[in-house]
Amino acid sequence: MSSDRGSITIWLLGLVLLLFGLGAVVLDLWSVLSARVELDALVDSAAIAAASALDEEALRAGEGIVLVPVGARARAAGVLAADPPDAFAVSVVGDEVTVTARTSADLRLLPLLLPAESTVTVRAEATAVPELRP
Repeated sequence: MSSDRGSITIWLLGLVLLLFGLGAVVLDLWSVLSARVELDALVDSAAIAAASALDEEALRAGEGIVLVPVGARARAAGVLAADPPDAFAVSVVGDEVTVTARTSADLRLLPLLLPAESTVTVRAEATAVPELRP
């Protein structure tokens, strides 16, 4: 009976360490997911803004939708300047605009357990195509 003395303390200490590690993973995962949601929203807004850079003269002349690539890139860059990602690219092909961006999310607690990892790269992409509605 006396040989079991203190074993509950060791089990509880192990459980506390396990819960700390799990909590670190959950908090850092939450941080990465939050960064991804913010980047997705920013890239979606940039793609919509870029898709609104239409050639108004061509539209009025009945030539249909013609995007102005320089204007599309400028509008996307203007939206992305509000909360700039680490890198972004705007591609205009025909009447389709694709905006891709990447940023890094800092890990706060996980580097205590895994010192080699301190950031995670988050990437988002959005495509917008303007269309005329009657």
